[in-house]
Amino acid sequence: MLLDATPGLVGGLAEKITTITVLGVFLSYFMKELKNVQNLREADKKETDKKFEQIFNRQYEIEKQNIEAIARQCETNIRLTEAINNLSERIENLQS
Repeated sequence: MLLDATPGLVGGLAEKITTITVLGVFLSYFMKELKNVQNLREADKKETDKKFEQIFNRQYEIEKQNIEAIARQCETNIRLTEAINNLSERIENLQS
């Protein structure tokens, strides 16, 4: 009677061990793939951040150049205003 029960018990145990082994192998593979995907996402995020920083730096330089150009234009306008005022004074002095 014990011999009759033993093959079924061994067969059931072998089936459970096989199932657990297959699940373990699948879980291991799944975790490796998940880690690869995470690494790819991190690399992509770093690349995106780097590109954004480059865009920001270019925009910053453009804005800096625009501010410098506006400052130069203001200085030029001040000189032109002074020149016009001096010319107006000379014309008034000539007319007097």
